Amino acid sequence: MVGTIRQLEVFRAVCQAGSYMAAAEALGITQAAVSRHINALETACARPLFTRAPGRPNVLTSAGEHFRLGADSLLESARQLGFSGSMVVPVRVGADSVILNTILRTSPMEFSSDGRKISADLHAIAVAPDVVMDALELDLAYFTCPIDQQPFANAELLVTYHSGLFAAPQVAAAWRANPDRPLPIIMPLSGSPLEAMMIRTLEDAGSPPYEAATHVAFDHALELAYAGVGAILMSQPRARIGLASGMLVAMDDFCPPHAMGRFAIQFGKPTSFVAKMHRYLSELIVSKS
Repeated sequence: MVGTIRQLEVFRAVCQAGSYMAAAEALGITQAAVSRHINALETACARPLFTRAPGRPNVLTSAGEHFRLGADSLLESARQLGFSGSMVVPVRVGADSVILNTILRTSPMEFSSDGRKISADLHAIAVAPDVVMDALELDLAYFTCPIDQQPFANAELLVTYHSGLFAAPQVAAAWRANPDRPLPIIMPLSGSPLEAMMIRTLEDAGSPPYEAATHVAFDHALELAYAGVGAILMSQPRARIGLASGMLVAMDDFCPPHAMGRFAIQFGKPTSFVAKMHRYLSELIVSKS
């Protein structure tokens, strides 16, 4: 018998429901996910398991009928061993580097609902999310953009927050003592979408000359700002701890706070599991913005 337990579960669901669409609804996954599982199973079997005709139910071939007997037996054995129904339901989630690195990758991405575990399968998106939704077969996409930019027509605004420029007190004092000197700024990785967004924000603010003190992964930027390497552009909520401790000061005279927005996109009618993941991630993004 070939195929994974999950592929066999999807195969049986299609047999019982009569179509990919009905099986997807029953399993709480997308129709594309059902198709991927069945295609992988047929590739492993080296033969078609269903007849396919537009607008007609998915009917088992003779090979499919024979395969079903073995699949039912194996799934029953798996159920008795405690494996059946224990699989994690994956939800494919795309996010830009800001949300991905500062929120999603630092938070739990799995939770339980109705006896099933739901997990976010994270993907970085470097271009407009409506362009990559289909290409990456995403269920959800989250992105950040200046609030004055027109978001995508099907984008849902999650939260508006403010970003600003912050630096260690000694960095701010040195620049104010000699404002003709370029201000050192800790930049995201060179060529990244986050770097482009940061440069645009600084230019829109009509900022004085600045220079890149270093290019680093965003995860390390805050600790370098604390160490006095340079200033950092970040959301005001994330700067609160540094401001309260005196490790950071706001540099509103260099770059006034900018309004930014967190947006979400989901196409079509989401499954119950996708909808639950969206609610979970939306609350998470709002709480950390």
